[in-house]
Formats: sequence, C-alpha cells, structure tokens
Amino acid sequence: MVKVIFNLKEFLTKRDAWAGTFDVALNGTNSRTDCLMTLGEPQKTREATTDKNAKLREFQLELVQLFAAFNGDHKNESYPDKVVENMIVGELVKYTETCFKGFFEGWSEGEDDNGVEALGRPWSRGVRKTTEQKREDDNIGVRTTMD
Repeated sequence: MVKVIFNLKEFLTKRDAWAGTFDVALNGTNSRTDCLMTLGEPQKTREATTDKNAKLREFQLELVQLFAAFNGDHKNESYPDKVVENMIVGELVKYTETCFKGFFEGWSEGEDDNGVEALGRPWSRGVRKTTEQKREDDNIGVRTTMD
C-alpha cells in the first residue's frame, strides 16, 4: 500500500511486501470467498430477566443522583437519602422515565439551547434564562466601590 501511495520502486519492508496492495480488492470483479457475508446472531450474555422488586445496586444509585439533577430533586434538603430510600428497580424505571420526559418537555419550551438546566417541578416554568441573565440576577444588589 505504501509503495502505491508514494509511487516507490520496491516495498519498504518484508511485511509491506507480504501485505501487498489493495488493487485486487478495489479493482477486482469477483467477491472474496474468504470473508463472511453475514454475521450470526450474538449470544445472550445472561438468561435471567430483571427483577423489578430488587434493591438498587451502587451504579443504579448513581443513576438516581443523575436523574435527580434532571428532576430538580437535588435541591431538596432530603437529597440524596430520601430520594433513593427503599427505592426498587421498578420504581427507578418509572422515576427515570418521568425525569427524562419532564426534562425534555422543559428543554423544548425554553429558548436557551446552550446549557442544561435542572428544571424541578412544575415542568413548564416558561422561558429559561440565558447565562447572561442568570449572572445579572446573581449580581443584583452587589455593589463594589473602589477607594
């Protein structure tokens, strides 16, 4: 391949010579017979189904924290303990669906596409503020003087 690309007289290495060029593959008229045309079905990695009444595992608890930010629950004083207290896998599924639905509904109603905002309830809070507007709100009442 290198020989063809750089128009060399001979191959650079024995490996390069062994590999040859792609001329046969690119310009050939016959299909290759040494390669599979289709792949077989992949084997299942596990046979068990999900137990919706099972307790949450560590990774699932971390997912709840992520979705709590989407949902606005991270602002509550009870976060994160009360959010995940006695939660089971089935409840996690419902919680994540609710969080995603509300997040995307609020996102589609907002104007500022440059940031992700935790929405909190109620889902439709009107137009989201831009980053500049938020900074202005944060600076209201703060005055600096130079002596």
